[in-house]
Amino acid sequence: MNILVFLLAVIAVILCSIYLFKQYNANEKQYKSIIFNLLLIAISVPFIINQLYLWGNEKTLFYTDWDGSDALSFYGSFLAFCGTVILGAVAVYQNNKANQINDNILEISKQSERNVVLPYFSFNRYLARYEGDLFASSVAKLQKSSSETTEVEDTLKRIDIQIDEINFIISKDEINICTELDNKRKEKIQSEYNIKPSVDCVTVGLSNHNYQKFMVQNCGRGSAINLKCRLWKKGFENCPKNDVYSVPFTVPHSNKFDLGLYFDLSTTFSGNYTLELLYKDIYSNHYLQRVPIQIIEESNSIEMDTYQPQEIMQGQ
Repeated sequence: MNILVFLLAVIAVILCSIYLFKQYNANEKQYKSIIFNLLLIAISVPFIINQLYLWGNEKTLFYTDWDGSDALSFYGSFLAFCGTVILGAVAVYQNNKANQINDNILEISKQSERNVVLPYFSFNRYLARYEGDLFASSVAKLQKSSSETTEVEDTLKRIDIQIDEINFIISKDEINICTELDNKRKEKIQSEYNIKPSVDCVTVGLSNHNYQKFMVQNCGRGSAINLKCRLWKKGFENCPKNDVYSVPFTVPHSNKFDLGLYFDLSTTFSGNYTLELLYKDIYSNHYLQRVPIQIIEESNSIEMDTYQPQEIMQGQ
């Protein structure tokens, strides 16, 4: 029986040692199996020591001042020493880990405090519009330069417009962008029908346009910095006539702007378009939202899917 136990202990030690050697060179460590094998080796060694000393009593192979109890006591003390060292190492590791976590928490707390009061300046370009009579202004400047009495009023003036509305005008051959529709299109969108006055009568027919207006609101927790609205036609990317951008502007938290899409359907056509909102936060993280638009020629209708997820643009 003792020999059988001895052989099983030797086999266990050999197999466990081979497994531990393989785990040492493995990329992914199986820590539970490693602990189990170490325990199995620790339990097997006393049986091996005991059997070796039994054989030594029957047939002396070599002489030693120790007996079996001394060897087992030394082995037990060595295991206790290893356990103490391991517990000490674990305590040091956990202490260092705790200090590192505390340092990280402190750094995150400091960063959060900075973020609360962090200022950031965004630049929003005004759009310039000029009004007045160029000829009258020229005459007025001429009279003023010749020291004559100015009878003509200089009506030329520049008006700077802050962006709060963007309109895309989509036709068969091109896309245009403006902050305000012209008077002709404003009159058209007043009715769902196409009204054509003539000398003797007024013709009322089906509308040859489609105007959709959206209130776009910043529902996030921070400002959308340098927002650019882009509309492009599939297959015509980077083509100046069918790929247009707005000038950059900023939409603070909870603020909004109006977005209009005017489809000129006087000439029937079809196509796939994409409306993009490109913007960033104050930390220069870039974001993108896409809205696919489809013009269906057969039914002269527009299909849009505004429920699109926000994308974080990598490498910007």
